[in-house]
Amino acid sequence: AGSQVTGVELSAEMIARAHDRVEPGTIVRGDIRNLDQLGLADAGFGLVLAPFNVLMHLYNLDDQDAALQGAMAALEPGGLLALDLYVPRFGPMGVLRQVPEWSELAGPGSQLFLLQEHDPLQQLLTSHYLLDVPTQDGLLRRRSFSLRQRYWLRFELERALRAAGFGQIRLYGGFDRSRFTEHSGHMVLTCRKPAARAQAS
Repeated sequence: AGSQVTGVELSAEMIARAHDRVEPGTIVRGDIRNLDQLGLADAGFGLVLAPFNVLMHLYNLDDQDAALQGAMAALEPGGLLALDLYVPRFGPMGVLRQVPEWSELAGPGSQLFLLQEHDPLQQLLTSHYLLDVPTQDGLLRRRSFSLRQRYWLRFELERALRAAGFGQIRLYGGFDRSRFTEHSGHMVLTCRKPAARAQAS
Protein backbone atom coordinates (compact mmCIF):
# COMPACT_ATOMS: atom_id res chain seq x y z
CA ALA A 1 0.00 0.00 0.00
CA GLY A 2 3.06 2.24 -0.01
CA SER A 3 3.42 2.63 3.75
CA GLN A 4 6.91 2.65 5.23
CA VAL A 5 7.12 0.19 8.10
CA THR A 6 9.76 -1.17 10.46
CA GLY A 7 9.26 -4.52 12.17
CA VAL A 8 11.05 -5.92 15.22
CA GLU A 9 11.48 -9.69 15.47
CA LEU A 10 13.65 -11.77 17.80
CA SER A 11 13.76 -14.95 15.69
CA ALA A 12 16.21 -15.06 12.77
CA GLU A 13 14.16 -17.86 11.22
CA MET A 14 11.01 -15.77 11.25
CA ILE A 15 12.86 -12.83 9.70
CA ALA A 16 14.08 -15.11 6.89
CA ARG A 17 10.51 -16.22 6.24
CA ALA A 18 9.30 -12.62 6.29
CA HIS A 19 11.74 -11.70 3.52
CA ASP A 20 9.50 -13.63 1.13
CA ARG A 21 6.94 -10.87 1.64
CA VAL A 22 8.80 -7.70 2.54
CA GLU A 23 12.00 -5.96 1.50
CA PRO A 24 15.19 -6.96 3.38
CA GLY A 25 15.92 -4.44 6.09
CA THR A 26 12.27 -3.72 6.76
CA ILE A 27 12.45 -6.05 9.76
CA VAL A 28 15.27 -5.68 12.26
CA ARG A 29 16.33 -8.42 14.63
CA GLY A 30 15.89 -7.39 18.22
CA ASP A 31 13.93 -7.52 21.44
CA ILE A 32 10.92 -5.32 22.17
CA ARG A 33 12.30 -4.87 25.69
CA ASN A 34 15.33 -3.06 24.25
CA LEU A 35 14.06 -0.85 21.44
CA ASP A 36 16.56 1.85 22.37
CA GLN A 37 19.44 -0.51 21.51
CA LEU A 38 17.99 -0.86 17.99
CA GLY A 39 18.16 2.86 17.34
CA LEU A 40 14.37 3.18 17.48
CA ALA A 41 14.20 5.57 20.42
CA ASP A 42 13.19 9.02 19.16
CA ALA A 43 12.49 7.49 15.74
CA GLY A 44 9.32 9.56 15.47
CA PHE A 45 6.90 6.85 14.34
CA GLY A 46 3.29 7.90 13.96
CA LEU A 47 2.04 4.43 14.85
CA VAL A 48 3.38 1.50 16.87
CA LEU A 49 1.54 -1.83 16.67
CA ALA A 50 1.82 -4.66 19.20
CA PRO A 51 -0.60 -7.17 17.66
CA PHE A 52 -1.61 -10.79 18.23
CA ASN A 53 -0.99 -10.99 21.99
CA VAL A 54 2.68 -9.96 21.70
CA LEU A 55 2.67 -8.38 25.17
CA MET A 56 1.77 -11.78 26.63
CA HIS A 57 5.35 -12.91 25.99
CA LEU A 58 6.59 -10.52 28.67
CA TYR A 59 6.60 -12.44 31.93
CA ASN A 60 7.47 -9.86 34.60
CA LEU A 61 6.75 -6.23 35.41
CA ASP A 62 10.20 -4.97 34.42
CA ASP A 63 9.92 -6.47 30.94
CA GLN A 64 6.39 -5.14 30.48
CA ASP A 65 7.41 -1.64 31.56
CA ALA A 66 10.50 -1.69 29.31
CA ALA A 67 8.45 -2.61 26.25
CA LEU A 68 5.81 0.06 26.87
CA GLN A 69 8.44 2.71 27.63
CA GLY A 70 10.27 1.75 24.43
CA ALA A 71 7.07 2.14 22.42
CA MET A 72 6.53 5.54 24.01
CA ALA A 73 10.06 6.65 23.10
CA ALA A 74 9.71 5.46 19.49
CA LEU A 75 6.53 7.46 18.86
CA GLU A 76 6.31 11.03 17.68
CA PRO A 77 4.37 13.41 19.93
CA GLY A 78 0.70 12.56 19.53
CA GLY A 79 1.61 9.15 18.02
CA LEU A 80 -0.65 6.15 18.49
CA LEU A 81 0.03 2.78 20.13
CA ALA A 82 -2.42 0.02 19.19
CA LEU A 83 -2.44 -3.47 20.69
CA ASP A 84 -4.67 -6.45 21.30
CA LEU A 85 -4.78 -9.22 23.91
CA TYR A 86 -7.25 -12.00 24.47
CA VAL A 87 -9.53 -11.91 27.48
CA PRO A 88 -8.38 -14.67 29.85
CA ARG A 89 -11.04 -17.37 29.86
CA PHE A 90 -9.92 -20.93 30.33
CA GLY A 91 -11.21 -24.32 29.39
CA PRO A 92 -10.58 -27.46 31.44
CA MET A 93 -6.98 -27.67 32.61
CA GLY A 94 -4.94 -30.87 32.24
CA VAL A 95 -7.42 -32.31 29.74
CA LEU A 96 -6.35 -33.17 26.20
CA ARG A 97 -8.96 -31.76 23.86
CA GLN A 98 -9.29 -31.39 20.11
CA VAL A 99 -9.31 -27.96 18.52
CA PRO A 100 -11.36 -28.55 15.36
CA GLU A 101 -11.49 -24.90 14.28
CA TRP A 102 -7.69 -24.90 13.75
CA SER A 103 -7.12 -28.46 12.57
CA GLU A 104 -7.71 -27.85 8.87
CA LEU A 105 -5.02 -25.17 8.76
CA ALA A 106 -2.45 -27.96 8.43
CA GLY A 107 -4.32 -29.59 5.55
CA PRO A 108 -7.15 -32.07 5.02
CA GLY A 109 -7.31 -34.84 7.59
CA SER A 110 -5.12 -33.04 10.11
CA GLN A 111 -6.05 -32.86 13.78
CA LEU A 112 -4.87 -30.41 16.43
CA PHE A 113 -5.00 -31.27 20.13
CA LEU A 114 -4.46 -28.94 23.08
CA LEU A 115 -3.41 -29.51 26.69
CA GLN A 116 -3.22 -26.47 28.97
CA GLU A 117 -1.74 -25.68 32.39
CA HIS A 118 -2.73 -22.61 34.41
CA ASP A 119 -0.69 -20.93 37.13
CA PRO A 120 -3.09 -18.33 38.61
CA LEU A 121 -0.53 -16.90 41.03
CA GLN A 122 1.83 -15.98 38.18
CA GLN A 123 -0.99 -15.31 35.67
CA LEU A 124 0.67 -17.81 33.34
CA LEU A 125 -1.00 -20.07 30.82
CA THR A 126 1.07 -22.82 29.15
CA SER A 127 -0.50 -24.43 26.08
CA HIS A 128 0.87 -27.68 24.67
CA TYR A 129 -0.16 -28.39 21.07
CA LEU A 130 -0.07 -31.75 19.31
CA LEU A 131 -0.58 -31.64 15.55
CA ASP A 132 -1.28 -34.90 13.70
CA VAL A 133 -0.83 -34.70 9.93
CA PRO A 134 -1.52 -37.72 7.66
CA THR A 135 1.30 -38.72 5.31
CA GLN A 136 1.01 -40.11 1.80
CA ASP A 137 1.80 -43.62 3.03
CA GLY A 138 -1.17 -43.60 5.41
CA LEU A 139 0.71 -42.86 8.62
CA LEU A 140 0.36 -39.90 10.99
CA ARG A 141 3.20 -37.51 11.60
CA ARG A 142 2.95 -35.78 14.99
CA ARG A 143 4.49 -32.41 15.76
CA SER A 144 4.41 -30.87 19.20
CA PHE A 145 5.11 -27.36 20.46
CA SER A 146 4.35 -25.31 23.55
CA LEU A 147 3.34 -21.71 24.08
CA ARG A 148 3.76 -19.86 27.39
CA GLN A 149 1.81 -16.64 27.93
CA ARG A 150 1.33 -14.25 30.79
CA TYR A 151 -2.16 -12.87 30.51
CA TRP A 152 -3.30 -9.37 31.42
CA LEU A 153 -6.44 -8.14 33.11
CA ARG A 154 -8.19 -5.03 31.86
CA PHE A 155 -7.35 -2.54 34.60
CA GLU A 156 -3.85 -3.95 35.04
CA LEU A 157 -3.21 -3.13 31.38
CA GLU A 158 -4.75 0.33 31.56
CA ARG A 159 -2.69 1.13 34.68
CA ALA A 160 0.52 -0.01 32.94
CA LEU A 161 -0.23 2.21 29.94
CA ARG A 162 -0.86 5.20 32.20
CA ALA A 163 2.35 4.53 34.12
CA ALA A 164 4.27 4.55 30.81
CA GLY A 165 2.86 8.00 30.06
CA PHE A 166 0.13 7.14 27.55
CA GLY A 167 -3.17 8.98 27.47
CA GLN A 168 -6.45 8.90 25.55
CA ILE A 169 -6.77 5.18 26.28
CA ARG A 170 -9.62 3.59 24.32
CA LEU A 171 -10.78 0.02 24.92
CA TYR A 172 -12.77 -2.00 22.39
CA GLY A 173 -14.15 -5.52 22.27
CA GLY A 174 -12.87 -6.25 18.76
CA PHE A 175 -11.02 -4.90 15.73
CA ASP A 176 -14.29 -3.39 14.51
CA ARG A 177 -14.18 -1.04 17.54
CA SER A 178 -17.22 -2.71 19.03
CA ARG A 179 -18.05 -2.02 22.65
CA PHE A 180 -16.11 -4.01 25.24
CA THR A 181 -18.51 -6.20 27.25
CA GLU A 182 -18.36 -9.20 29.57
CA HIS A 183 -18.75 -11.38 26.46
CA SER A 184 -15.83 -9.90 24.51
CA GLY A 185 -13.08 -12.34 23.57
CA HIS A 186 -10.43 -9.67 22.98
CA MET A 187 -9.22 -6.40 24.43
CA VAL A 188 -8.27 -4.03 21.62
CA LEU A 189 -6.71 -0.82 22.90
CA THR A 190 -5.42 2.39 21.41
CA CYS A 191 -3.61 5.13 23.32
CA ARG A 192 -1.51 8.16 22.49
CA LYS A 193 1.77 9.71 23.43
CA PRO A 194 1.03 13.21 24.69
CA ALA A 195 1.40 15.89 22.05
CA ALA A 196 4.30 18.28 22.41
CA ARG A 197 3.42 21.48 24.20
CA ALA A 198 3.96 24.70 22.33
CA GLN A 199 6.99 26.69 23.38
CA ALA A 200 6.17 29.82 25.31
CA SER A 201 7.30 32.94 23.45
